[in-house]
Formats: sequence, C-alpha cells, structure tokens
Amino acid sequence: MIADYSDMASRKDDRRPGLQAALARCRQFGAVLVAARLDRITRRAHTLSGLLEEGYQIRAADKPGADDLMMRIYAAMTQKERELISERTRSALAAAKARGTALAGC
Repeated sequence: MIADYSDMASRKDDRRPGLQAALARCRQFGAVLVAARLDRITRRAHTLSGLLEEGYQIRAADKPGADDLMMRIYAAMTQKERELISERTRSALAAAKARGTALAGC
C-alpha cells in the first residue's frame, strides 16, 4: 500500500478531495486504486469508465477477480441503486410531509 485516502462526506459528484488525491498518487506511481467497495470510488458508471479509459487500474475488494468490463457492469448497477435510493428517499419524505411531519429544511 502506498497511501490511504478517505472522504468525510458522501457527495453525488466525484469532486471529492480524497478521491482526487488518491487518483493523483496513482498517476504518480502507476499504482492500482483499491477500495473496499466499488461505490466508495464512484456511483457513476460514466466516471468509472472514464477513469479506466484514462488508464487507471481500479479494483474493489467486494468484487474480487472482476476485470475492467465487469467493473463497468458493476458500476452501472451501483449507479442504478443510487437512483433507486434517491427515489425511495424522495417518496418517503413526501409521505412524511403529507402526514404533517415537520421536516428539516422543508
């Protein structure tokens, strides 16, 4: 292991300081970017595909043995899961608001 990076907050976009630092270090040393789970790298299939096209080697401990094609497929499924979570959250918040529940920021 060359270095360990993390981001304190989850964001929908990929402009996270920890991810950007890890990518810079991988570029510097030609290292493989490894995460415990694929969704800790990105939840956007386009982003993962772009990183692979740029020459980054990316692996996730929860997907052992997955090659670049399989990583792209898993990334598409991860993106879909993020979309479904967002839809369920919006529906639950709308239902709570309709019941008269006070919601922060609404």
